[in-house]
Order: sequence, then structure tokens, then C-alpha cells
Amino acid sequence: LDVLLGEAATGATRLLFTEASDTWLEGGRDVHWIAGGQEFVWPSDRDGWRQLYLYGRDGRLRRRLTRRPWDVTSIGGVDTTAAVLYFVAAGESPMSRAVLSADLDDPEGVRVLAGGRGMRSASFSPDFSLFVEKSSTISTPPVFTLREAAGTPVRVLEDNAELAGRLARLGLREPEFIDLPAADGTRLNAWIMKPRTLDPTRAYPLLLY
Repeated sequence: LDVLLGEAATGATRLLFTEASDTWLEGGRDVHWIAGGQEFVWPSDRDGWRQLYLYGRDGRLRRRLTRRPWDVTSIGGVDTTAAVLYFVAAGESPMSRAVLSADLDDPEGVRVLAGGRGMRSASFSPDFSLFVEKSSTISTPPVFTLREAAGTPVRVLEDNAELAGRLARLGLREPEFIDLPAADGTRLNAWIMKPRTLDPTRAYPLLLY
């Protein structure tokens, strides 16, 4: 994967760096420029996990920004004044997402701003003083919460209580998360959705996602 920097006026490009892998490459979809365009945050799977790296405009690696054994799924932004990076990652489980922050100068200085069961995303204000957390689970609709930068809740903006009530009245069983072994022993995540009225003497089709 060649990472190029192009001049918008002329179309001229130059190579910043090349990333290679024997298995899988994916990059460039979530790049954040900082320091007035002199540096950028680059997501990479080069060590087996999707982590974040800081590069200079000259294409040289400055330093690694995250160093945990889980995948970073999106970048919320970088507060260069406070030297804090905000991002979303599969911290507790591949089936959940947490909103986190990290010190730009300390990859181990990671704080959980919003976590727990379910999926999350975050949209930050321009000055990074607030963010809106969107959270949901496999059986509950999204809830939107306004939080301070440190994760402290300010207020719930939308709880989707009406939709949650309609779903509850259906009486559906909550899907069960399981894992299954692949041929090589790798554990693969899966879930089972059982009928509302389950007859244990019957055989049911199993759909794996």
C-alpha cells in the first residue's frame, strides 16, 4: 500500500511511505491530520491488531500512539492542546465497543470514557469538551448521551424509550452469544436467536452470522 501526498493545484504526488503485509492490508479510510497539517494519525494492522501511529508530513514515523491487544475501530479526533487522542475500540470483546482516550505521549495512558456491554460510537465537539455517545445492544435500540470529555454524563439526549417499549411487548428472546471452533481450533463468535416459544423436542434450523 503506497501512501501518497498530492498537491491539489497541480496533481503532482510524492510517496510518503509504503506499507506491506503477507496477509491483509487496509488503510487510509480514517486518517486524521493534526498540527496544522504537519502530522497525521494513521491506522494500521501491522502488528496483528489495528493500532494508531503518528506520522509526519515527510512520511516518517514519529511514534506509536496505541499499544493494547485489541482493534481500534475509529478515530474520534485529536486534542492537540491537551495532547489527547480520542478513539473507539473493541476493548472488552470483539462484540463490544468502548469510547477511550489516550495521551499522545504515552501509549499506555488509556482511559475508558464510555464502555460496557454493547456497541458504541462517539461524535466530539470541535473543542473536545463534550461528545455524544451512541450506544446500543443486540436487543435494545440506540441511546444518545451527552458526555463531558472525561466521560461524565451530562444528560440523555434520546433514550428511544417508546421503541424499547414496543420491542419489549413483543416478548422476543434475547439472542445468546456463543463461540464455535473452526477446523484449526480458532474460536469463532456466533449468536443464537431462539423462537419466542421454544419447544425443546423439536429441531430448528441454525443460521450463523
